[in-house]
Amino acid sequence: RSGYFAPDDGRLGVTDGTAEAEARRAEQRRSEMRTALNALAPLNAIPVRLSADFLSLDAGVTQVVVSGSVDVATLSFVRRPDRRQATVESVALVYDEAGAVVATLPTERTAMDLTDADYEKVLREGLPYQKAVTLGPGRYQVRLATREDATGVLGSAWQKVEVPDLAPGRLALSSLFLLKDGGAGGGPAGPEAAPALLAAQALRRFRRTESL
Repeated sequence: RSGYFAPDDGRLGVTDGTAEAEARRAEQRRSEMRTALNALAPLNAIPVRLSADFLSLDAGVTQVVVSGSVDVATLSFVRRPDRRQATVESVALVYDEAGAVVATLPTERTAMDLTDADYEKVLREGLPYQKAVTLGPGRYQVRLATREDATGVLGSAWQKVEVPDLAPGRLALSSLFLLKDGGAGGGPAGPEAAPALLAAQALRRFRRTESL
């Protein structure tokens, strides 16, 4: 029915380790991620939080920093003696005002093999996704989708962001970045430094004793 998405039952029958089977599994993953990214509204089977923030680098280069946090509480971890295992895949797309995809951010595939202590930490802090993409002036929508490998369960989040036109020498304010005291500090020195800003940007959850 409208608004309902179900995984392809054929996926469950692919269990052998041949190259053909792996190709089918990879295509199934891509298909399900497209479902999440092209849905009419964000999906919440896996809770995902997202922050898309503008900043300006040297020489007038403008970037959007995409910071995500995946809540692992709903994931179906496989229990091993003293371990919890799950694999999560996350990817983000950037759309312009016309709805065209202008940037595809790298897919991040995380295979978790956690002790109980590590699991409790990830449960509190979430699983991070942080990337930076260079974009020109304009209004954009960032969509971040997450998929749990074993079950195909999906989650997604959307965020709008505006990159202002800085030429000729126009004054503009970057997004507000939140950092914990003692974390990554200072301004970015170049495109590779921008993701250092994203420590708690998406989650925005702090203890009373922490300084910002």
